Amino acid sequence: MKGFLRAFIAAGLLLFATGCLPDHPVQVKPLPAPPAEQPVANLPTQLHQRNWTGRLNQGSCVHASLVNHLRWLNEYELGERWRATYSDGEWDSRLRSRLDAADIDYS
Repeated sequence: MKGFLRAFIAAGLLLFATGCLPDHPVQVKPLPAPPAEQPVANLPTQLHQRNWTGRLNQGSCVHASLVNHLRWLNEYELGERWRATYSDGEWDSRLRSRLDAADIDYS
């Protein structure tokens, strides 16, 4: 009985709150643009690696993140080689094995 009463009260509160929009449009104040990063901490847009799909049609977000990191470290050749070699989904133990095989320090 207690559970039913709590559910009934919760449903009543939800019904009461539904449709409670103001009668006039909400006024918002635009925020100023954030200041430039000092020091610059992000890759330039033209160096961002977007996600891609491999032959299994899975996203390669782990590999894209690693390519971005390698580019940030000025390891462009290694990043391009990684992108050309690996794609699709990844899991932690296989990524560690691949990083070890490529002699990439990730500690």
